[in-house]
Amino acid sequence: MDGQKKNWKDKVVDLLYWRDMRKTGVVFGASLFLLLSLTVFSIVSVTAYIALALLSVTISFRIYRGVIQAIQKSDEGHPFSLFEKLCISLFSSHFTLQCSCYL
Repeated sequence: MDGQKKNWKDKVVDLLYWRDMRKTGVVFGASLFLLLSLTVFSIVSVTAYIALALLSVTISFRIYRGVIQAIQKSDEGHPFSLFEKLCISLFSSHFTLQCSCYL
């Protein structure tokens, strides 16, 4: 079953039974950290700090890759160019359909 794709139920069971200790430790450590931070701060603050941390990591990675490209004089391109090429659009009909469900 390792070579095949697992469904989400098997992945949850693997986490609960600690089959991969590294993944389970990261998931439960992050969950514990999130719950402890929610006891001290509001959910808006926790969300804002998580978004700020992700943005900081992303910008740091981009600067690091730019410096490495300049030192090695390579032309690898932007590290997030794969995500820039994705077409993410929201059709107006789908948007109005979703909004009308909540009215």
